[in-house]
Order: sequence, then structure tokens, then C-alpha cells
Amino acid sequence: MQKNEIIDWVLTHSDLNELSDIREAIKDRKQTLSGKLKYELSPGMTVNVNGAKEFTEGKVKKVNRTRAVLEVNVNGITQGYNVPFSMISIKGEK
Repeated sequence: MQKNEIIDWVLTHSDLNELSDIREAIKDRKQTLSGKLKYELSPGMTVNVNGAKEFTEGKVKKVNRTRAVLEVNVNGITQGYNVPFSMISIKGEK
């Protein structure tokens, strides 16, 4: 199913319980994928961070229980950020 088909389906359905169930299923799937990503990350690895407005590249400094500490270059200054796994994608993957 394509993204546009999913959006059309959501817009044509008005059952709140059904939409709530779908929201919970999406939330559970995000948590599962984020949990798997944790075990693929290692210090020194270069990753992409999906920020609010743009993708940023960062380097993994440390992998914690629910977040990774990344070194990100912002405006020429390298800073450390705690980033949730749900916002990280391994460089080269979609």
C-alpha cells in the first residue's frame, strides 16, 4: 500500500475507535523498530538524524538505553545531543 492510499483511507474513515487502534499499532511498530536500531548502532558510526525541519548527519558517541549520544556539527560547532532512536537512521538506509 502506498503512502497516498493510506492517507486517503484514513481521511475516508470516521470511526474513532478504529483510528485509535491504528494509532496504537503505528506507535508499537515505531517502538519495535527503534529497539532493533539500538543493537545496530555502535560508537563511531555515522548516522542521519531526522530533525524537525531537516536531516542532519551525526556521529554516534555512546548508545544508551533509550537514546544515543551523537556528536552533531551545527553552524561549525560540534555539540553532543541525546537523540531518541526513532529519530535516527543509519546512513545509506531510507
